[in-house]
Amino acid sequence: MKLKFNINLNVVKSKNNLEIARRYHHYDNVESMYITLKDDLYHIDAVVSVFNHIQKCSLEIKDNKVVSYKCACPFNDQDSMCGHLGAVIMKLNELEINDFPFEYQSEKLEKMKEIEKENQRQRRKAQLRQLAHTSSRLIDLNKNHYQTELQLSINNEKYDLTPFIYLQDDEINVDYRVGNEKKYVVKNITEFIDRINHQENYKYGKSLEFVHSEKNFTENALKQIDFMKKAISFRSQDIEDYNYYYEPIKRNIPIDKRLLDELYEINKENLSFGEVEPELRLYINKEEDFYVIRVSINQEMFIGNKHGYRYEMNNGKFYMERIVLDEEGNIARFLESIIENEGQLIVLEEQYHDFYKYVLLPILSYFEVFDQSQEEIPTYDEIKIYGDIDDDQMIYFQPVYVDENQNRVYGFNDQLMTTYQQDLVEKYIEKYATSIDTEKHRAYLDTNSQTTYEFIFEGLDYLKQYGDVYVSEALKRVGKKISYNLHVGVSIENDLLKFDISSHEIPKKELQAVLNQYRRKKKFYRLKNGEILYLDSPDLEELSQFMDDYHIDVKDIDDGEFSMNKQRMLAIDEENDFEYVELDREESFVETLDRFKSASQKEYPLSKDYENILRDYQKEGYVWLHTLKDYGFNGILADDMGLGKTLQIITLLDSLETPRPSLVVCPSSLIYNWEDEVHKFSNKLPVTCITGNIQTRSELIKEIKQGLYVTSYDYMRRDFELYQGIEFEYVILDEAQYIKNHSTQAAKAVKKIQADTRFALTGTPVENRLSELWSIFDYLMPGFLYSYSRFREELEVQIVQHESEEASERLRKMIRPFVLRRLKKDVLRDLPEKLEENMYTRLEGEQQKLYDAHVKRMKLLLDKQSEEEFNTSKIVILSELTKLRQICCDPALLFEEYKGESAKLEMCVDLIRNAVENGHKILVFSQFTTMLSRLADRLENEETAYYMLTGSTGKEKRAKLVEEFNKEDNSTAVFLISLKAGGTGLNLTAADIVIHYDPWWNLAVQNQATDRAHRIGQKNVVNVYKLIAKDTIEENIVKLQEKKHALADQILSGEDMGSGSFSREEILELLGSK
Repeated sequence: MKLKFNINLNVVKSKNNLEIARRYHHYDNVESMYITLKDDLYHIDAVVSVFNHIQKCSLEIKDNKVVSYKCACPFNDQDSMCGHLGAVIMKLNELEINDFPFEYQSEKLEKMKEIEKENQRQRRKAQLRQLAHTSSRLIDLNKNHYQTELQLSINNEKYDLTPFIYLQDDEINVDYRVGNEKKYVVKNITEFIDRINHQENYKYGKSLEFVHSEKNFTENALKQIDFMKKAISFRSQDIEDYNYYYEPIKRNIPIDKRLLDELYEINKENLSFGEVEPELRLYINKEEDFYVIRVSINQEMFIGNKHGYRYEMNNGKFYMERIVLDEEGNIARFLESIIENEGQLIVLEEQYHDFYKYVLLPILSYFEVFDQSQEEIPTYDEIKIYGDIDDDQMIYFQPVYVDENQNRVYGFNDQLMTTYQQDLVEKYIEKYATSIDTEKHRAYLDTNSQTTYEFIFEGLDYLKQYGDVYVSEALKRVGKKISYNLHVGVSIENDLLKFDISSHEIPKKELQAVLNQYRRKKKFYRLKNGEILYLDSPDLEELSQFMDDYHIDVKDIDDGEFSMNKQRMLAIDEENDFEYVELDREESFVETLDRFKSASQKEYPLSKDYENILRDYQKEGYVWLHTLKDYGFNGILADDMGLGKTLQIITLLDSLETPRPSLVVCPSSLIYNWEDEVHKFSNKLPVTCITGNIQTRSELIKEIKQGLYVTSYDYMRRDFELYQGIEFEYVILDEAQYIKNHSTQAAKAVKKIQADTRFALTGTPVENRLSELWSIFDYLMPGFLYSYSRFREELEVQIVQHESEEASERLRKMIRPFVLRRLKKDVLRDLPEKLEENMYTRLEGEQQKLYDAHVKRMKLLLDKQSEEEFNTSKIVILSELTKLRQICCDPALLFEEYKGESAKLEMCVDLIRNAVENGHKILVFSQFTTMLSRLADRLENEETAYYMLTGSTGKEKRAKLVEEFNKEDNSTAVFLISLKAGGTGLNLTAADIVIHYDPWWNLAVQNQATDRAHRIGQKNVVNVYKLIAKDTIEENIVKLQEKKHALADQILSGEDMGSGSFSREEILELLGSK
């Protein structure tokens, strides 16, 4: 029922205020009202606007009578309401109110808001239009770039650049012709280079037009282009320095000395008439206190940066001859200095020795010398270095120099003119010497200094490249390399491995310091008794490597002893690589190890129920699990898919007598499978599934007491805080590859759960990368495989990138005791055979065209990316690869308007049709649910019954579909399954044909899917068909699968290594690039 007020206006007693109220009401000045009701009392807040002046006021009304009123204007008082309040009452009497609170806005206010809203919209539109200029420019830029890339892709012809070299006023000039059969003049070389830098399309005449990208030029042309760029760079610098003298390069390049060498190098096949040795004469005269240096050259020569040149025009063709000087450019600089100084150099007498040593000596061999200065400076080219111990037991070294007549002089002689090599030898010896005796010409070394021994063992080897080194027998005996007879005893004390290092030569209290010096790459250590140890010792190297392998810090060694976790016991037992260090396994270590290795079913008997159910290999697995628990270890049960890992765990849990609960974390699709399996095999193990909404799960977690509890990774990610404070006997991760990415919330959550023993179940502990194995072990035994950064550096990179067998063996040795892996072919002799076949089809017509176009687009994308751009755009690249795979499956997955055929779809439908007609049941897996829908449409047209299971299929419906499909009397023969949603946790042994419609990157995922049919309970041979589009990315994915599969095999069974990541080269390989 609608409410309508009827309030008497006599509350506005002032006639003037009443008149004003009527005027405000007439002009609709009451902008808004907000009315509430409480205990029969109506409260009104109102806004009245007069000439944009806002006045707020309020009323309280009961039984149509004003109980109270308020307005801040000066015309409102206790005797009479103001005009604002009067206008509010008038508007209030007009309203019909349905419900409270009630809100009123005047038409004028609404119109003003509409106008303001429209004004804002127009302002925003104008602003966006202005901002759109940027995107318009970007579109134009990218459109031009796109057209350029398209032209580059279509045009495979490479164009040549022909230089035309000529003399103009005795200056060499070069201009260019571009093209192959018909050549066009490059009219502006600077603009030509700009076109290349910006990959611009340009037209020469009528018959030559192309994109000026370096990809479109021949190898010879690219050399000329580099030359042009260098010439332009030189000219730009010249203009900057002398802008009044130089002009930018246009049609021709003038050649100066800076460009001579390169001009000759890139054009010598066409313009050279040989290379000749110069005939140079050097004249040295003395005039009073000066030396005059002149040079005679038997031929005219133009000097470049390194070599000299002669050139001429002959019958209109330019020819050039190189006069070969030294590659360092010493002679060129010397000759240029002489030419610039009117054909001679004047040297002050007091500077002549330095001039001779630093200028003449390096180049004298190139000249015939005529020295008329009467200043004979002998040269001694041969270097000999002698080392000995003198009568005072001081070690010394003495350089000796020999001339061609076997005359000898001693080094460390200020009067001697030495060569560069002789200076280098003396300076190097001085670096290690404590004193230089210039009378005896010897450098003395401190017998007690570590640097002395560094010089003896390493420095002398360095000096041998400059001369012959002779060391006396007495000196050879100093610091001789020795073995320190290191002995390492290993025992077990207080549940830890204890190591005790000892040596007859090194006191135990100094072992830490010695090892610290060695690991800091020091070569020597002085013992407290004064003896110097040379640390280049094979047993120290072995011990240090052992410490690196097991991450023992030197500071952890106390008086020759250190400890480590007992988990390393089995790996230590396999240490058989020591050649110099003696490893002594003491009695406590050997006894514990023997008990662990010899554990059998006698120690862990089975109940009769399980004795009859378990196969022999499952009994061995049960004993292995029990043994790990009893010794405080954790591990991975990595049996092949379908070998009953769940049953082995249930057997272990059923044998447990403890008041503490156990927890299984698994994919959500397997929660009720665990419940069913426990009920199936155990009569006493209570099981509770922690599922439902957050309130239900919270209550279930609070009630955890005893028995087995099952939850999912997703629930654990959300609930892990609720588990804090609960101590579990066992925590078991099923399908543990779900935590392969250690940075995910699910992985972090399960690692925070407290448990006495942890196990991981997975048939694929390594799917793609070794980091997945690290993540599982980080859950099982944190720190066992070190921090991830150290694991990556020491093991993953070495194995994957460098294919290090040593690192592979080290990792295998570490994890071997804690991983139990059996394959079907080894333990299930009665399981029917699995026959796998790749079935190939070729793309045709429109499908092939679409595929080729997309490949070409991807190659262009990769070609233009830098390494940094590639690394930051991998998501985009993987998305493009997915599109390629979709085209192989059926272009309609990518292009809604596609009406053509799909070669693979037709092959798959034919395969299904034949299988159904011959009484088979078929599983069809695809990564793309849209592809399954396409298949479903075709099967409906064929009137073939099918089931379909995807990620959106509920748990109950999922279980129902599996149950129905496995019934012998069920006529539905085809099960379409999403690879991710149905690849694990299903038992579909009714099927004996498996079709993989599209290959997935990881073969392990496909194998898991195949094993939905090929598992215990299968009675027929299982045929597996993998549909592959020939000569496409799919064929290359199969090759990549094989490489990745080798990664797991190498670590888990010791075979070869493959790559675990995508590089640019791998992606190009997938695209079919050679």
